[in-house]
Amino acid sequence: MNVNRPVLAATAAATVLLLSTGTARADQDSYLAQIRADGVTVEGQDIADTVSTGYMICGWKAEGTSEQDAVSRILSMDPSNNPQRIQLLVHGAYSQLCP
Repeated sequence: MNVNRPVLAATAAATVLLLSTGTARADQDSYLAQIRADGVTVEGQDIADTVSTGYMICGWKAEGTSEQDAVSRILSMDPSNNPQRIQLLVHGAYSQLCP
């Protein structure tokens, strides 16, 4: 197999660059800290439910859903939710939990 050395060097350099840059990762602790700092009370079993909801929100973000549309989707599923609380959950997920 005949490989052009400059192409091989460029490929190796690109691989090193990709491996050294790291990737964004979901951070549950930062998500919970963010929403708590914003005034959302999350304790006990609520923690698991809130994180689960956060990951559902991240799925919507991955599909291209805006924060406001995510809020609207949640409120349409259960209109009894507090819109301000839902906005804080969505914003926290988009900024802290979603990769």
